Parts: sequence; structure tokens; C-alpha cells
Amino acid sequence: MYEEASGQLINLEKSSVFFSKNMPMEQRQDVCSALGGMTEMTQGKYLGLPMVISRTKEQIFGFIKENIKRKMHDWRNKLLSTAGKEVMLKAVSMAMPTYAMSVFKLPRKLCKDISALMANYWWGEANGKNKLHWLSWRKMSLSRNAGGLGFKDIEAYNKALLGKQVWRILTKPNLLISKVLRARYFPKDSILTCRPKQNASWIWQGLLGARRVVEKGVIRRIGNGRSTSIWGHRWIPGSSSGRPTSLGPQSYNLKMVNELISHHRWKRNTIFQHFNQSDAEKILNIPLSLMGREDNYYWQHNPGGIYTVSSGYKCIMKERTNVKQIAPEEAGPSITGEDQQSRQMWTTLWKLNIKHKVKIFIWKCITGALPVRAAIFRKTRMGDPVCRLCGEDQETVEHLMLNCQHSQQVWKAAPIQWDGAMDQKGDFRRWWIRISEARTRQGGMEHIGLTAIILWQLWKERNSKEFENKTSCSPARTIGKAQKEWLEQEEFTKGKTRLSIRETTCNKEEQHQGCNEEGTIKLEMAITSQNGQTSLGIGVTATKHPSLRLAEWALKERSKGDKVIDEAMAVHLVLCKAFEHQWSRITIQFQSQDLMRQIKYNSPSNSRLATLIEDILSMQKLFRLCLFSLANENSIKRSRDLSSHAFGILVDEEWNFLSA
Repeated sequence: MYEEASGQLINLEKSSVFFSKNMPMEQRQDVCSALGGMTEMTQGKYLGLPMVISRTKEQIFGFIKENIKRKMHDWRNKLLSTAGKEVMLKAVSMAMPTYAMSVFKLPRKLCKDISALMANYWWGEANGKNKLHWLSWRKMSLSRNAGGLGFKDIEAYNKALLGKQVWRILTKPNLLISKVLRARYFPKDSILTCRPKQNASWIWQGLLGARRVVEKGVIRRIGNGRSTSIWGHRWIPGSSSGRPTSLGPQSYNLKMVNELISHHRWKRNTIFQHFNQSDAEKILNIPLSLMGREDNYYWQHNPGGIYTVSSGYKCIMKERTNVKQIAPEEAGPSITGEDQQSRQMWTTLWKLNIKHKVKIFIWKCITGALPVRAAIFRKTRMGDPVCRLCGEDQETVEHLMLNCQHSQQVWKAAPIQWDGAMDQKGDFRRWWIRISEARTRQGGMEHIGLTAIILWQLWKERNSKEFENKTSCSPARTIGKAQKEWLEQEEFTKGKTRLSIRETTCNKEEQHQGCNEEGTIKLEMAITSQNGQTSLGIGVTATKHPSLRLAEWALKERSKGDKVIDEAMAVHLVLCKAFEHQWSRITIQFQSQDLMRQIKYNSPSNSRLATLIEDILSMQKLFRLCLFSLANENSIKRSRDLSSHAFGILVDEEWNFLSA
């Protein structure tokens, strides 16, 4: 039928047929014969993925490991720094298994083997043998701000990729794959709540293993409330479970959220009647859309509410870290303070304006991964641990970089002095934490960057002495080399900054284009709220360009308990009022930079803001011109006074001066 309809012939030599293991051999032969002698498929790949998944999964997915091994073998002849190796591993090696991991759950042993290949390549080899691994792959897989290098944990990354498929099935039920899997495995249920079947395929088992990642981070975003169960779904932001903590009422038949809504507003009396105080307050703080859209799923760990592999992976790794960080209760405050110091230290390091290989060198110094003589002797009991530069003490990181005679002379000749860190010279990590505290002072980041480059020059001199038997440079020459490298990097960055400033200026000009045109109405807005109170005062002044006063409003609303959400709710209300006045060209000015960013990029930070921003962007299209801009405190002084006045009124007040 296909050949007659299309005029194309099926190539039987390139075709094969796949049978269930329950089909008798005689029937298989009959079918193959009827298909023109087509061969039976036993194993193979289609579009890069295995077609049959048997029990020997390590052999089936072994091609992934072999491809990575072959690629790394080709790289071994290239003289790459550790920074270059990091780029190659992240950009190429991690991309190779991604396609298969998006569909199949790889065996745990295979994930470990791939991680071992990557670790062996990064640490390097000598004389056909792998070099020492100074840190485990688990620690290197931590994020950079947590002390790692941001390499992917293969098993966690695999689960995050499969979570993307779960999200697609959950949010796009009309896809063919969603229909097939729903008919096969959960015809009357949801993929988040269905029970696993014993005869499930390997693909389905992998998806079920990843659904917990999605389930823990997803919440229902309320639209009209018709498809969200009050007691069955997770729909209340700010609640640990996402569900009401109140017991389900036995004498009432409340089932769906739409039973708590009337005319786009919550039924306060019904809510307080059936829910405890905590649940009722959280429900009333959920903004309701005026558009009457359907309820949908919202991923809480990513701005915009859409699941991404990156956000899913971060959730998995964060959960693993939280489980492993179990400490005595009495040590809590000090550990928390130390963690904060470490996080700031790592953040400062990776933001420095220096070459990436120098950053990795500093990372090795801090984590104890630098192959100094004392560390090598401690690990292998081989070699001499004594420093070759001075011959007076063991060559540790602290001795080599800070306390050796040559190092001390170099630091004396340096243009910057860290006198406040002298008491920490016995511990490089604590010394660097003290150095990093200078990030907040004027020119602090530049001074820290120059310090890192001086340390890098000391390490290069040590290696020249160790492997080439060269004499050390004079302190002045060492400092000169460091300053030259630092100045070159600064010049390169200034060139990039000039281009960036030019682009930003153009963007600002585009943003304000039309604000000052004739007929445009400027709406300046301010809000006032008080801690512990549920009232919110909103003040708005309407001015027609250039300075014709049109109206002033003092409005009172219920505060949602979050300043950005309150500001978004006020913008939402101002748009409604402007539409009622039939103004066609408006610009709204408010103070929240966070809200401005979320509106501009349509990336709400939580489900409550998502509803308001969606309405704001929809209503923006109702005007011929509708722009948003930031206002300073002086320009909205009158609006601020009105918002303070509105905080104490019972009914909204409006003053109209001229017709627009």
C-alpha cells in the first residue's frame, strides 16, 4: 500500500523484522517468508540507539564507553593544560553519552567506568601508567561554588535527562509517545502516581526511576482550578508537601480547587471554614489569573517554571549533598559560618580576571591536589619530601608558596602586601580565605588576581628547578613576569567591557524609545506595607507628557507577604485601571529591579509570580504602546505619599483632574 501510494520501493535487503520472544519459530519463518525473505533482527542500533534491550545491558551500551575511550586516546598526544582537558571533557566527552542517556537508564557500573575514564584522562598519565588521583571524582563533581570543578556525575545526569522525558509526558499529553505510554502503563492515572508493572520495559523502568526528581519539584499552578484536586495534588506554595495540612472535611464534598473560587477571587469564608489558619493564609496568597486559563504544572526550581536538565541535575546533587552533610548539633553554627566563608572564597576565585589554568592551579593549592614533594611522599612513600629551593623544610604548599626563603623575598618585592594574613601562613586555605576578604574593597579583585598570578610564577619556577635544573629568577624578575601577565589580561578585558557598554547603551535607548512621545501617559507607582499586617497600600499618579496631571489613585489590596509579588500585583492592578480609562499609550514606572528583569525575560521566579507576569504580558498587548521602566525614589515621592495614605483607608480613592 505504501509503495502504490508513494511510488517508493522498500529495500528488503536493508530491512529486518523483530519478534516477541513468545512467538513460535515456525510462525517467525512464515512471516519472514511472506515479507520476501526478510531477515530476523537480533541486535543492532537504529538512529544511534540500541533496538533490543536484553539482560546484558553493559554489553549493549558498551559502545558508549568504547567511543569515549577512543576519543580520549586521540587526545593523549595533544599537549593540553588541565584547563584545556576540562573543556574537552565537558564539551565533548559528556556530550557523547547524552543522547542515549536521554532515553535509557545506563547501568551503574557503566556510569562508574565512564567516570573513571574521564578522571584518568584529566589527571594524566606517565610512561603508560595513570598518575595519582589527588581527589575523588565525587568531589570534583561538586559545583564550583562548593569546592569542585563542575564535572557531571554520570548517574545523576542520566536521571536528570530522563526527568526531562517525564516532564514532557506530564505536560504534553497529546504527544504520540505520551499517548502510547499512557495507554500501556497508566490509562486511568498520572505518571507521577501510577504503580510500576512487573513486565515493564527497560525504558519505562528508567522513567519511573527519574519521576521522583520531577515529583518533588513540581507544583500545580492554579488557573480556573477545574483540574486540580484539593486533597490529591500539590498546589499550595510554601507548604512542605504542597498539599493542605487540614484534614479533609467529611461532611462537605469539596474536591476541586474551582469550588474555592468565584469570579476570579477566592471564597474567603469557605476557605476559613474548611482549612486551618496556616493553610487558609497560604491559599489566599495565591494570585488568581483574570484570563481563566487552565491549571498547569510548574517546576519550582527554574525561573519560568519549565523543567530543564540543568535544574533537575542541581536538585539531585543538592539532595545528595544535604544527606551527606550530617554533623553534630552543637557544631552547627560554626560549620555554617565556615561553609559561608568557603562559598564566598570559591565564588571570588572563579570570578577573578585571570586565565582559567591559573584558577585551577589555585584550586589545587586550596584542595591539597597540588603535587608538591611532601604530598607525593605522603601518598607513595617515594622520593625526597625536602624543598629543593632552600633544602631547609619539607615542600608543602604552604612552605613553597609562602614560607620558603625564595618565596618570602618575592613577596617582599611584590607591589601588594597582605600583612593581615601573616598569621595564617601555616594553612594555605585559611590564608586564601583571608586574602579573599579584600574582594569588597576598591581594587580588591585586581589585587587578588595579581596575587594568584604571583603564586603561579612561583610554581613555574619550582618546576623549572625540579625538571630542568634551572636556577631561580631574581624576585624582581618574578614580580615583573607576574605584572606583565596581569596587565595583558586586564587590557584584554577592558576591550570586551567597552563593547559590552556600547551594546547596553543601545538597549537602553531602545527601551526608552516612545516614552517621551506626545500623548504617552506616565503612571508612577509606589507600594507601602508593614510587617505582620495583611494590608497593602498602592499609590499611583498619572501624567500626560510633558507634565499634565491627569489622575491620582490611592488603592488598598491584600498583601501576599512578598515585596516582589506585591509590586507585580500593583502593576497588574494599574494595567486594569489604565484599560478602564481607555488610555492607548502608557508607560508604568516602579522600583523593583527584580520584577523588571522577570517581566523583561518572562522568567518568573515562582508559581505565584508566574500567574501575575503572565497576566501582565497578556494585558500589555491590549495597548498600542505599553512600556515598563524603573523609577527613582525622588520621582515617585507623590505616589509614595498616596500609598501611605491608602494603607489606612477602607475604600479605594481616585482623583481625576483632566480628561485624557
